[in-house]
Amino acid sequence: MIEVDKEGIILEKTDCQFENKGILNPATIRSREEVYMFYRAFGEDNISTIGFCKLKGPTRVVWRSQTPLLTPFGMTEDKGIEDLRIVQIERQYLLTYTAYDGYNALGALATSNDLKVFKRGGIIVPQLSFAEFRKLAECSGSINDKYSRFAHDKLEHINETRLLIWDKDLIFFP
Repeated sequence: MIEVDKEGIILEKTDCQFENKGILNPATIRSREEVYMFYRAFGEDNISTIGFCKLKGPTRVVWRSQTPLLTPFGMTEDKGIEDLRIVQIERQYLLTYTAYDGYNALGALATSNDLKVFKRGGIIVPQLSFAEFRKLAECSGSINDKYSRFAHDKLEHINETRLLIWDKDLIFFP
């Protein structure tokens, strides 16, 4: 059986505008003696960004950025970036996250060699409408009802936005 230590609150509230309303859903990675924590942060505008800090051991914050590491970029993530995961494969760090445009939530990628500067890779999951998804899924039998919740009432568009199946949970395994 796995034992879990409940450490309590690690990050205290700040006055930083980008995170003054909340922080949640952290992703962490260890490099030597330090733990790097990336977290979803949002301020009064409710637009999620990615905050960043360094820990010594599992709980002691030794440095915390006063600005977001990543902010929404482009129309596919203009309402926020969230649900991040990070992994190192060989010498590269892969940070996956959900890009949210107000209607669609899709998996995206940013990469780094140093955990300081990240290069955006954009959306990396298939961008399928519910009708396209249904056609593919029904090739193997009836579609599972759980996917209907991502169907946007089966509409194809709202205003100018093409509605897509949400694909949020994304991570790479080394």
